[in-house]
Amino acid sequence: MDVDLEAVLARIRADRAEAEAQLSAAQTQLSAAQARLDELASMEASVQVAAIAAEKYGQNVPAPTYAGQPSAQEPGWASLNNKQAALTALKAIGRPASTRAVYNKLRSVGRTEEFDQVRAALGDLKRKGSISKANRGLWQPPAAIEADVGVSAAAAAANSPAAAEPYSAAPEGTPAGANAAMQVLQSDPARLWNVREVWAEEVKRGWAEPTPNGREAVRVALGRLRKREPRVEFIEGPVYTYRWRPQELAPSNGSRHI
Repeated sequence: MDVDLEAVLARIRADRAEAEAQLSAAQTQLSAAQARLDELASMEASVQVAAIAAEKYGQNVPAPTYAGQPSAQEPGWASLNNKQAALTALKAIGRPASTRAVYNKLRSVGRTEEFDQVRAALGDLKRKGSISKANRGLWQPPAAIEADVGVSAAAAAANSPAAAEPYSAAPEGTPAGANAAMQVLQSDPARLWNVREVWAEEVKRGWAEPTPNGREAVRVALGRLRKREPRVEFIEGPVYTYRWRPQELAPSNGSRHI
C-alpha cells in the first residue's frame, strides 16, 4: 500500500503546532495560578500573625496589608527608583527571599511596582553584583543594613556593586534554624507540634518570616533537628507532628521515632 509520506508529515507538523499552542496556554494558566497561590499564602500568613497577636494581647490589631493592597507610602521610599527600592526591601527582609516576598514588602510600604517590574529590578541587581542567588527561587541580600543607616544608604548601594560580605539573617543572639525549632518544642514538652504551629510560634517571637518561604524554612529545620537530636519525637500521621522528650524519657539506646 502506497503511503503519502508528505501528507503524513504535514499532519504530524500540524498536530505538533497545536500541541505547542496548548502547552503555551497551559503554562500561562499555570503561571497565573502560581501567582494567585503565592498571594493567598501571603494573605494566610498575615492573617495568622494578626490572630496570634490578638490572642496574645486580647485586643484587635490593625488589619494586615496584603500583596495587592499597598499601604500609605512610608517616608524615604518614594524617592527610590525601582532597583533601589527592591534592594532596600531585600535588605529589610534580612534573609534570602523570593521575588514574591520582595514584592510583598514593597507593597506593604506603599510602593506600586508590578510583580514583573520587581523581578526585572532584582535581575538587574544580580547582573550588577549587588545581590546574588541563594538557591533556586531565593535572592541573597548583601550585608544587612546597620540599625543607624537609613534608606539613603541603601539607595547609594543599589547604584554600585556591593562588596561580598557575610550577612546576618537575624540580630545577634536570635535563635535560628534547628535551634529555634528546638526552643519552641522545649517550651511545651507535653504538646505535639506540627510544622505550621512551630512556624507560627517562631513568627510570634520574631524568629521567622511570616511568609511561605519562612514556613518552608521551619519545615526543613525540623527535619534536620529530628535527625540530630534523639530527644525529638517524630509522629507520623495525617499531619506530621513533633514533641520534645525530656532527657530522662529519651530512649536509652539513642533511637528515635522516624
